[in-house]
Amino acid sequence: MTETDAACRVYLDANIFIYALEGEPAISEPLHEMFLAARASPRSRLVTSELTLAEVLCKENQPSVTTQLYLDLLTSSGIVQLQPVSRDVLMGSAQLRRVIAPFKLADAIHVASAMQAECGLFMSMDGRLKSLPAGMRRVAADRQGLASVMKALHA
Repeated sequence: MTETDAACRVYLDANIFIYALEGEPAISEPLHEMFLAARASPRSRLVTSELTLAEVLCKENQPSVTTQLYLDLLTSSGIVQLQPVSRDVLMGSAQLRRVIAPFKLADAIHVASAMQAECGLFMSMDGRLKSLPAGMRRVAADRQGLASVMKALHA
């Protein structure tokens, strides 16, 4: 993978999916546009961890239709590449927690997954994720962040 390809790959934290499917229209609608742009792209550049499945499917009293929407988007749409939670990712997350503190375990697994997938952008609404490894930039699901992601999707 070239440096340009890495800059074009976008990691999506689990909270992005929650905002997209359950958030207010001001946030969810631009995220829907991002997913549509990713679907139209010749190759998917959106990545998330398999851990995201556990995070979005765990809500008590979650309507089955919402559960199915998450499953469709994450596992069968072809829009998002699921990064396995491998031994390398877990070891990378442990290293991140030692070097870039304080990362909660789930956050460290997400960042290590983004590193494993060679993502240049990390989209998250989690303000605690301020320190990311060199070569990776955090973007929020705001106008500026979405513009960066749309540019990456069209690169």
